[in-house]
Amino acid sequence: MSFKPILVSLCEHSSYHNESNSDYFSQYFDLYQFDPDVNYKSDVVFVYRSDEDLSKVSECNNKFISECFWEKYNPCSLDRPNTLYLNNLHFPEYFWFEELNNPNNNQNNLPLEKGSKLFFMPMKKSFFHRDDLFDRVDKSNAIFSFVDRGILLENNFVTDRYYEDYWYADTQFSIVSETLPFEVFLTEKTFKPIMYGHPFLVWTGPGHLKEVRKLGFETFDCVFDESYDNELDYHLRLQKLLKNVHEIEYTSELIKRLQHNINHFWNNPIIFELAFEKTVKPVLEFING
Repeated sequence: MSFKPILVSLCEHSSYHNESNSDYFSQYFDLYQFDPDVNYKSDVVFVYRSDEDLSKVSECNNKFISECFWEKYNPCSLDRPNTLYLNNLHFPEYFWFEELNNPNNNQNNLPLEKGSKLFFMPMKKSFFHRDDLFDRVDKSNAIFSFVDRGILLENNFVTDRYYEDYWYADTQFSIVSETLPFEVFLTEKTFKPIMYGHPFLVWTGPGHLKEVRKLGFETFDCVFDESYDNELDYHLRLQKLLKNVHEIEYTSELIKRLQHNINHFWNNPIIFELAFEKTVKPVLEFING
């Protein structure tokens, strides 16, 4: 009989243990939350995030995994012995993988047609690039939120894991304000319009759309001037993006691209192959090494 390695999460929910991913990872590992009353054996591997207090296991000689798949850089010290460090640079497709696994998401067949409102723009945390976009874009015919400014959607929406059909069905496109203003970092913010069949503009660092296309998804130069994605100057990039905030027509070419994105997101086995190669295989090698 073969036994699966045991991963014990020191944080509330690691990427291996959370609601979205645990079913997948339980194929390869036995997953548990840390219990201070348990005396763990030396073959148990502890999983933690960069900001976790490790004093509760300071006397243990076990192996550790420091994982930050939702962060571009792992901000913790990289010199802890017997520790494997994993972050988003190691698995940049992580948010695609997590959104695909998230039980709160489902493959709804939303109408691929022009909504009555112009765009959908959800924002949560305030950063200077989001403030610049929010203050300059015309929101008179849009669905939007900015939680840090007290502007909420229904149900006191404050989470990036909740959505309503009509946010997409009633709008023509999404304006995505990504996490970083000067770097490429694909998070759930980019994958939401992809999975629900929505055209999108993305306010972030240059080259973002290029990375989206590298993953096999379509972008929308058939209705937008996507040269903003190549603009290195922050202010010019914002100006160019804002020029695209206008009504668009749902042409046959646009609908074809939207349908491609839906199919590619939901029906692509490559994402699970990548998940194994980048999140399971290195852990097994680390444990058995």
